[in-house]
Amino acid sequence: MKVKSLFLAVSAVALLTGASMAQEYNPVANPKAVVVRGDVRFTVLTPRVIRMEWSRDGTFEDHATLVFVNRRVPVPPYTVSEKDGWLRIETSNLH
Repeated sequence: MKVKSLFLAVSAVALLTGASMAQEYNPVANPKAVVVRGDVRFTVLTPRVIRMEWSRDGTFEDHATLVFVNRRVPVPPYTVSEKDGWLRIETSNLH
C-alpha cells in the first residue's frame, strides 16, 4: 500500500510540474540557430548537437522531442560555408 501511495504522490507532482513547465518550454528554435538548404534543415542546438531534418516538400515540424523539449536555447557560435556544392556547419566541437 505504501508503494502505491508513493507512486500516486510522485505521479501527481510530475503532472503538476509538467503542466507548469510546459509553458516555459518552446519547441521552436531561435531562427538564428537554423540553417535551411532546400529540403534539409539543420538546427544548431549546442556546440555538440545539431538537429538534422529532411522534408520532401520543405515543410518542417517544430514538435518537442525527448532529447530537446525546449529548443529556444542560447545560440552557440557557429559558421556556415558552402564549397563545391557541400554545406559546412562548424561549431567549436563539430565540423
